[in-house]
Amino acid sequence: MRVHIDFETRSNVDIWETGAWIYSTHPSTHVHCVGIAVDDEEPQIYTDFAKLKSLAVHPDAIFVAHNALFEQCIWKNIMVKRYALPPIPIKKWRCTMAKACACGLPKALEKVADILKLEQQKDKQGRQIMLRMAKPLKEGTDVYDEDPEHLKLLFKYCKQDVRTERELDDTLPDLSEDEQQIWFYDQLINTRGVHVDMSTVKKFISILENKTVSLNKELVELTDGKVTKGTQIQSMLAYLNEGGADMTSLDKASVTTAIKTGKLTPTQIQVLRLRQQLGKSSLAKYRKLIAAVDDEEIL
Repeated sequence: MRVHIDFETRSNVDIWETGAWIYSTHPSTHVHCVGIAVDDEEPQIYTDFAKLKSLAVHPDAIFVAHNALFEQCIWKNIMVKRYALPPIPIKKWRCTMAKACACGLPKALEKVADILKLEQQKDKQGRQIMLRMAKPLKEGTDVYDEDPEHLKLLFKYCKQDVRTERELDDTLPDLSEDEQQIWFYDQLINTRGVHVDMSTVKKFISILENKTVSLNKELVELTDGKVTKGTQIQSMLAYLNEGGADMTSLDKASVTTAIKTGKLTPTQIQVLRLRQQLGKSSLAKYRKLIAAVDDEEIL
């Protein structure tokens, strides 16, 4: 028995910043509904989650989702912990996104459905309602779109997602036995996580922040204030080209080529070196760690 499943949720946190696990554990994250289709039956929308217990414990049930890690996180951290539903073991999950990747197809459900010309396609209009209802109407508040008519459209969107996902599942071959085992291990690793030394991460951030200030100060002095930050691409290009650099890009290849020509002045070369150093001093990956770490696991 294949149970195709799709959650529609809302939260104060941005899942693209935190990842699925932190998103699912955040107190503000709420499940609008879950769409369920058992085998070839018409998808049903559930807001009374207690009704899902019989499916969760069914010995023959295999749960299928597109990017199933998200559904697993929501099930484990919301359905189980808040609504006392039984856990679903990793080995009872399957992922249509993994099947698409194994066939060299795009990850996104909308894109792969379009490429394969499936009869069931994503509801593009409904997606706009989903995005509107997935976050607060105004950043920093707890005010959400709770319009009953919009909720009906969200339920319709969720049902169509389930139909599209199911047709994709029927269209693509299952993962090979080896690939399926690798996917199980991948899910285990992602749900278990890794330990992060947050004290060291915060020290790195402090060091890099100070280094960035120092490099930007040097940049200001070199360019007589025409460029104040290494991220000001257009200002830096304008400054360099005023001196005859004739550059159109500051990507790695362009910078390397410009330096090798031997036509740049020592000051122009130093400006480009600073640009390279500031690129290596990115704080993004360290801040991403802070955003994605579960408080209970901080060392």
